Amino acid sequence: MKRAWWIALMLPGLASATPKNWEVFKTTYGTAESSKIFASGCNVCHVEAKFPGRNSYGAALEEKSDNAAAITAANLHAIESIDSDGDKFSNGQEIQADFLPGDPTSHPAGEPKAPPATTSGGTTDRPEAAASSELIPLHSFHPAVVHFPIALFLFGILLEFWGMRGRPEARLAAKYSLIGGAAATLLTIPTGLAVFLRSGFKWEGTPLLHFILAIAATALMIGVSVWRMKEEPTSKLYWALLLLTGALVAAAGHFGGVMVYGA
Repeated sequence: MKRAWWIALMLPGLASATPKNWEVFKTTYGTAESSKIFASGCNVCHVEAKFPGRNSYGAALEEKSDNAAAITAANLHAIESIDSDGDKFSNGQEIQADFLPGDPTSHPAGEPKAPPATTSGGTTDRPEAAASSELIPLHSFHPAVVHFPIALFLFGILLEFWGMRGRPEARLAAKYSLIGGAAATLLTIPTGLAVFLRSGFKWEGTPLLHFILAIAATALMIGVSVWRMKEEPTSKLYWALLLLTGALVAAAGHFGGVMVYGA
């Protein structure tokens, strides 16, 4: 489930196990690769069976985060004195002992020690996260635009094939749907690349495959749309390119979904 760190690419506002968040957690607590917490990966904050649902620890972390898609060390420290999973051990005690703070069956043996001292306001003596906001959120508005090229272009393909049966109005609608889908990539590619770079994804595995498919699909979408603007093609090459482009668009969307929801 380590690949579930990719969840935040298209879901704004969630306390998600992005590479950046995971690095913050590991740096804050010095998480070693040999530890049980490291092996658990996204399950520290999320429920595997209901991914991307958050467990009690993840929910508490989201509540304490001003920007849940980019947590800070202060956010983590702010919930150390809380017993999120109700096993009588505080989150901080469990993390330090290499147990999962969101799993009631994962806790140290014996009786819990006294929780950390709190201030008169009922909070720990660690500083709260400073209020912050970003003009451009971590998701870079990619979720707001990514569905347009996929839906418009695939719908345009369906209309083109429907128009083959002597329905000129369908082919005319297909023309503008294909062009609209290709034009929408002018927003999806830059915003998707911004998310990729800002979230700390690496050029490997599923993210790399998604990026390659998206670029290939975009190039074909533009090429097919330009051809369609000039004439109403009937050649076998056009229909073959149309099907190939549709397949690449669907595949790019599929692996984008894998990055968000996990395999």
